[in-house]
Amino acid sequence: MNTRYSIAAIAVLSIAMSGCGRDGKDAAAASRTAGELAAQAERQVERAGVVLDDTAVTAKVKTALVIAPNLKGLAIDVNTLRNVVTL
Repeated sequence: MNTRYSIAAIAVLSIAMSGCGRDGKDAAAASRTAGELAAQAERQVERAGVVLDDTAVTAKVKTALVIAPNLKGLAIDVNTLRNVVTL
């Protein structure tokens, strides 16, 4: 998940740079805001990763059902949420 750290680092640096040349009070607020933005970016990246993982699991299960000779795989609904598959 290098992308997650890259996004967080960019957010932190951009917020921190916007506070350059100001008094310590503004810099502290910018630093706090940067930390909040970095945490938010990390949560968004994690959510995207979970959705992609769930999609991959659903595709694998659906493929196995379609290939199975004794099943009507297209008639079976497959849903995945946080790596838990329901049919």
